[in-house]
Amino acid sequence: MNIVITGGCGHIGTYISNKLANEAGIKKIYLIDNFQKENFTYLYFKDKKIQIIYLDTTKDLDLKYFKNLGISTLIHLAAITNAEDSFKKRNFIKRNNYQSTVKLVNFANKLNIKLIFISSTSVYGSSKIKNINEDTKDAINPQSPYAEYKLKEENFIRKNSKNFIIFRFGTITGTSIGMRFHTAINKFCLQAHFRKPITVWKTAMNQKRPYLSLEDSYRSIKWALNKNNLN
Repeated sequence: MNIVITGGCGHIGTYISNKLANEAGIKKIYLIDNFQKENFTYLYFKDKKIQIIYLDTTKDLDLKYFKNLGISTLIHLAAITNAEDSFKKRNFIKRNNYQSTVKLVNFANKLNIKLIFISSTSVYGSSKIKNINEDTKDAINPQSPYAEYKLKEENFIRKNSKNFIIFRFGTITGTSIGMRFHTAINKFCLQAHFRKPITVWKTAMNQKRPYLSLEDSYRSIKWALNKNNLN
């Protein structure tokens, strides 16, 4: 099995690619990243199964090149994920996140491959409902441009993809060579490590939100990889 992972050098991508490289059924992993964060984590990849492709997914991917690679699945992780910053970057989020997804859906359809799309529990926003799933009425309440466009990406995929699954991941926690520190738990750990004060917003003192470990995110993706038809 050969797979492509967009945003492959990010927080999730670096973790799952190293894990997948140890799976016997995986022959080749192509990591696409534009290194917008200048996070040159590819320096740490040692497994020969992993190949880095320096590419911007807002542009059209070369179908002829990828068609010859024998790809069976596209895992789409690439996105600007900082919800707080997205208020200042709405147009950029639209171009970078939404329009990239549109191009990648068309790419996956033309190659006739599976699409695993990573969405977010941010599409639910704040809610007084204690137990929520994708069928809960009136649960959808995106409260940032990041979340709004995640929802639009989901809807586009549902209408246009042939073989797909959408995971609404909670905020990711855990260590990887491409990890980020703008989310609460990772930020708290970074501050604690350097003996800095733990910063908590007063408005968030009594809030609850779902978190997801990197290991559980990997298990979810691995499960989907082993399904022939995700619909």
